Amino acid sequence: MRKAIVLIAASLLFASCSFYTSVTDNISGNPFSSSFQLSTPLGDDNLFQPQPDDPDEEGDGTDGDVTTPPETTEPQSDETGAFTFVLFTDSHINRTDSGVQDHREEFLKFLEAESDVYPFIVCLGDLVDDGDIYSREAQDFIEQSRSYTMLNNFIYVIGNHDIRTHSRTEWDEEFKVLTPGHDNPRMMRYSYKGVSIYKLDNASRIFGKDQLNMLEEALRSDPNEYRIFLAHEVVATGGALDQTTVIFGSEAGELLRLFRLMRNYDVSMLFTGHHHKGNEIYSGDGFSEFNAAALHSRSGSFESDGYWYTVTVDPDAGEITVTSYLVTDDSAEPWRITGTDIFPLKTADETGEEEPPVTPPADDTEDGGNEDPGAGDPDPSGDAGDESV
Repeated sequence: MRKAIVLIAASLLFASCSFYTSVTDNISGNPFSSSFQLSTPLGDDNLFQPQPDDPDEEGDGTDGDVTTPPETTEPQSDETGAFTFVLFTDSHINRTDSGVQDHREEFLKFLEAESDVYPFIVCLGDLVDDGDIYSREAQDFIEQSRSYTMLNNFIYVIGNHDIRTHSRTEWDEEFKVLTPGHDNPRMMRYSYKGVSIYKLDNASRIFGKDQLNMLEEALRSDPNEYRIFLAHEVVATGGALDQTTVIFGSEAGELLRLFRLMRNYDVSMLFTGHHHKGNEIYSGDGFSEFNAAALHSRSGSFESDGYWYTVTVDPDAGEITVTSYLVTDDSAEPWRITGTDIFPLKTADETGEEEPPVTPPADDTEDGGNEDPGAGDPDPSGDAGDESV
């Protein structure tokens, strides 16, 4: 028995070490140091298809040129003020479990009805259930969604299903078309109206010390007044009887450091997906996390009814407002607002002053509430853990 325990502990230690290196494989430089300017719209061509050679060699913006936003560490512009973007997560296209309902059609109707109202869209991961990031359906859905926005921009966070059958390198190659000029789209900083939006990679249920080192370096020199984090896996909203709990495989020190970074560098919000039922909120220790419910639906205790959200960032009011939309059976307007949550928008100090570490959220279940026993990159067979996450 003792020998078995030692072997298990050694395996977990080895796996933990592999997490720290794999998250930042193939990353060159600090991907958070320069920002992708969301105020510069992408072209309306299909980004996932090779484009014909443009006869206009001067690149004057005609003939459907895709504009490459400049890389810069400076504030995006003098433009400020409130703005609202659309957010969804876990659409799991092509999920074949019994009782699954796909709500892409309702979501696109909403976007069409609100066409050119929102500057960009955020997806918090797991767009496709089987991990096929090259899926024509996934690409078409991204293209259709972004076509209804003002800036044709679509922010896609990497999820655990995205690395189920494909490597991070493949993921970077496929989705860097959404962020021209940036070769590491898994980890990025976006800039819009004085707000920095950091996209993080915790698809293996861990951030890793290297990513956190780069993140802190970027936060220390970030010129924007406001900061928001995006990630797929839940961080602080777990602990209930569900498959979220705090990051599986992570050590307490990593979570404490992440919480310290969010507090010391005045990160207002962390948005996460993964837990399909979602609509969980954590507020404390100087930051808030909003865990979004899945876009697709399926009956079950840990499943969503089909949600998407709008997020309003209002510097004048000092607030971030999250409005929840639930899919309905009404064919004319197949959604309704189910709630509004308001969180403080903090103005970042120039420096992150060191403070005592915070205490991780308490786990209120006997076994930690983790329905997914896998850690690290998911089992390539797709059979490890709960297929719903």
